[in-house]
Amino acid sequence: MCAAQSELRCVLFTNRLSPVVPALANTEGLRLVGLVHPTHPIDTADAMRQHISAEIPLFEYHPEQGVSLSAFLRNINAQLLVVYGFQHIISAAILEQCPGVNLHPSLLPAYPGLNPWTDQMKASPTTGGYTVHKLSPHADSGEILARAEFPWPYGLTDLSQIRDVTLRDCGVPLLIKTLLKSTISK
Repeated sequence: MCAAQSELRCVLFTNRLSPVVPALANTEGLRLVGLVHPTHPIDTADAMRQHISAEIPLFEYHPEQGVSLSAFLRNINAQLLVVYGFQHIISAAILEQCPGVNLHPSLLPAYPGLNPWTDQMKASPTTGGYTVHKLSPHADSGEILARAEFPWPYGLTDLSQIRDVTLRDCGVPLLIKTLLKSTISK
């Protein structure tokens, strides 16, 4: 599956338009070759489509579509799956076909799962952060590859602002740095 190429061929699994999309599409050494998005909310998928090249295929994900997802990844010669805000578990069969990483918005192992922002707000931590870890068929349990910390609440009180600013300033740079030095798919 991993052809010798100068660029790492990444497929982004996400349910939201975020700075991760253009970062993967515009970073030298990385090549965004596909997007996987849940069928709902479809308006988010349409918004993402407007921010990427028309040549990048968009796969509408249904968890029961393992065979067609496998074929999609094979057809685009995916080397690495990149997950951010996807909220679905990638099956072991797909991960055997193509390894992956997740950008998680907490300093794992603290605050795993679907609501790390809400959980952190309730706990009032002094620091927050992002973790890049290998994907596994169990939520947020893969080997930690890199972490970056920021002071909480980053001078902001609105949760969506905290998420957006810290993703741009902390999460995306961590993800790109980790991917560029990654040997996961090599």
